[in-house]
Amino acid sequence: MKKFLKIIFLTKSNILTKIIIDIFFTICSVFLIFSINLDEFIAVILVLFILLGVITGVYRSIYRYSNFFDLIKISKNAIIIILLHGLYNYFYGDLDFVKLLLLFNALIFGSFFPRILIKYLFNITQFSEIVKTVAIFGAGDAGIVTKRSLFGSTKYKPIFFIDDNPNLQKKKIDGIRVYSSDEKTLTKIIKKHQIDNVVFSTGKLSQVRKKKLLNFFLTLKIQCFDVPNYENWKGDNFNVNLLRSIPLESLMGRNSINTDFSETHDFYKNKTVLITGAAGSIGAQLAISLASYDLKKMILVDSNETGLFNLKNNKVFKDKKFDIEVFQLNILNNIFFKEIFINKKINYVFHAAAYKHVPINEATPLLGLYNNIISTYNTLKNSLEFNIEKFVLVSTDKAVNPSSIMGASKRICEMMTFLDEFQSDEFSIVTTRFGNVLGSNGSVVNIFKEQILKGGPVEVTHKDITRYFMTIPEAAKLVCEACRIGFNNYLYLFDMGQPVKIDDLARNMISLNGLIPDVDIEIKYVGLRPGEKLYEELLNNKEETIQSENEHIFIAKKTDVSDLNKKRIKNLILILSENLTPELEVISLIKKIVPDYISLNSKFDKLDKK
Repeated sequence: MKKFLKIIFLTKSNILTKIIIDIFFTICSVFLIFSINLDEFIAVILVLFILLGVITGVYRSIYRYSNFFDLIKISKNAIIIILLHGLYNYFYGDLDFVKLLLLFNALIFGSFFPRILIKYLFNITQFSEIVKTVAIFGAGDAGIVTKRSLFGSTKYKPIFFIDDNPNLQKKKIDGIRVYSSDEKTLTKIIKKHQIDNVVFSTGKLSQVRKKKLLNFFLTLKIQCFDVPNYENWKGDNFNVNLLRSIPLESLMGRNSINTDFSETHDFYKNKTVLITGAAGSIGAQLAISLASYDLKKMILVDSNETGLFNLKNNKVFKDKKFDIEVFQLNILNNIFFKEIFINKKINYVFHAAAYKHVPINEATPLLGLYNNIISTYNTLKNSLEFNIEKFVLVSTDKAVNPSSIMGASKRICEMMTFLDEFQSDEFSIVTTRFGNVLGSNGSVVNIFKEQILKGGPVEVTHKDITRYFMTIPEAAKLVCEACRIGFNNYLYLFDMGQPVKIDDLARNMISLNGLIPDVDIEIKYVGLRPGEKLYEELLNNKEETIQSENEHIFIAKKTDVSDLNKKRIKNLILILSENLTPELEVISLIKKIVPDYISLNSKFDKLDKK
């Protein structure tokens, strides 16, 4: 039965079938209009009209998706035929304008009527699945095309538009009414029409405005979608299967981050950059961001073979004129690492390599400390020795009042930049500090996605835990910008927006998937993990910020490191390299170097009580 209906509705029919249907309906319309007074050239006219339709692509569209653009194509073809026929009659016969006008109407009616008929029959016999009611946000051109495409689908039924423009509200566009985005009005209308989905057809909304709307719709348990960029499908049939789930970034409420591309481009032009941890989330995105500049060479360093291979073959590097060198090695081995710097004339080094997962570093503290601290020391040492212009340290908000091994190790890396051996007028050290990045390796977002796909439960450590978030591209873009504007021994903090409750994040992710938290998917509170605290900070009490030339980057003068702590850091580097000192003694030394390091939910919290 379904196969029969598909043939009737021309969902998979060939061009010949459509031509036969067009010929039949066009002949019928000509007979109805002209009765017995047929034009002697009617057969020639029909053949030319059909051929013109084949050439202009009239028969390439699916009849059940027919829209205004198809009518325009058919009308253009009819005009061409009428002009040709009129010219012939002008020179060789009697020119009858009334007859030409009737013929024009017959051609359009005969060709477009079957499309409308099939589309109508298809919509009243939608057979594939339950139809979902839809409200479309945005009543502009993209909204109208979206409405027509949804109307021709088997899955969705557009009910009304929503628009902020008061000139459009309370009017009908393309047969459906336009309502304002006033929450009280919308709540009543949505409940009245039992709306299942909202489709955002406009890209003109600010992220802050869109976040507010999304939160409103999610409270009403409505699943929301975006349409692809309108410019990419303008003028063509929009495939409803291309509707996209709302990205989680939209719920962060952050407007896009802008940088001065011209100045940044000049800064990186014909420069050689080296990235450690290039296969990681931040390192890889740094490489992708830097690929947009006219570099001389890019050097990618990581111990992850597969990650390096995938990055090297990323499409953004295709057709790039600069050289790309890939080194699979562990930068803890400075014998091999140092060789990379020889004769390379590197300008900027981005040190993104680190062990970043808090619970794993708590379980293997000496390995975490050794990796993060020694790798930073090696990179700093080589950068100074080989006359690097700028060294950029990628740090974390977990370094502020650290409660974990990972946070303490990154704090010591920040302090290490003050060691006397790294002070030079020719060498600038820029430290960047920011919070969590959405979608990075091991990100809570990815964990929640997997748990939702499995049907739950979604595990949240604590109901009140909060974190700062930004996207990976945002973070990478700002790291590149900080390198350009950065001065020696200054700390560059990124505007992370407002902290986000992880519980809200989990609930929003469930809602974005069209499910109901605590009903379809259970949320389970499992307790804070070792080294984890309820909230993160970007500054400690001794650090003050000023605005940089970029509105999204703030500058803080790093807290000076005492001579005693410099000696302790040098001693720690020696201890970690030799790996002969008991674990508790190493952690005790770290707590002396970083007195605000207070262990939480950790076996090392006993050291804080002494």
